[in-house]
Amino acid sequence: MGFLRGNQDHRARRFSARHRQNGDPDEILRKPGKLTPEEQELMREHCRRGYDMLRKIPFLAGAAEIVFCHQEHFDGNGYPNHLSGRQIPIGARIFAIADALDAITSERSYRQARSFAEARGRF
Repeated sequence: MGFLRGNQDHRARRFSARHRQNGDPDEILRKPGKLTPEEQELMREHCRRGYDMLRKIPFLAGAAEIVFCHQEHFDGNGYPNHLSGRQIPIGARIFAIADALDAITSERSYRQARSFAEARGRF
């Protein structure tokens, strides 16, 4: 059951299973080619939408900032606020690694899943 109790654990699992769909249209998520600038902008809204969902759930509200900042890059070229280095909350930095590992090792409409060994080499 993990560290959460009762329905908290169930709700957390349901939320995490929906993370990838977080309001992003399926046709964009499954698109085989390059995204248009408009599609990229829509996809970048997932940080705000995830934040808005989590902050309303008392036992997950503390994680809202992590979700909001998980696409920030250490060099400042991420989004939504172009934070850099230690400005990015440590939890968001850890979450970004887990998210990248999932992205590399999951099959996409435009490429096959890569092995864990290959993913590890990219880090």
